[in-house]
Amino acid sequence: MIQVLVAADEALLRAGILDTSAVARGRVGALTGAGREVLRPVGTGLSNAEILARLDLGAGTVKARISRIRTKLDCANRVQAATLAHGAGPRTEAGEAP
Repeated sequence: MIQVLVAADEALLRAGILDTSAVARGRVGALTGAGREVLRPVGTGLSNAEILARLDLGAGTVKARISRIRTKLDCANRVQAATLAHGAGPRTEAGEAP
């Protein structure tokens, strides 16, 4: 399902109908609050160790959440997820971007 949405977003971007920040916000909006909580520091370049210290989570929890984030956002790697988080812009808890 997410692949279909990503393909549609890419087509709209090429056509100049949609901007990259709208795409990023839409994709990030699909994450749970816990996912956005971890994506925020990923987007600022923090390591897993820095994230677990900041959020008081276990190493396994951080790794699992990042893995789920990458899957949900259809990102091949952590850098793509961080780029998407950065592109979504600074938002807060209410279900918007990280």
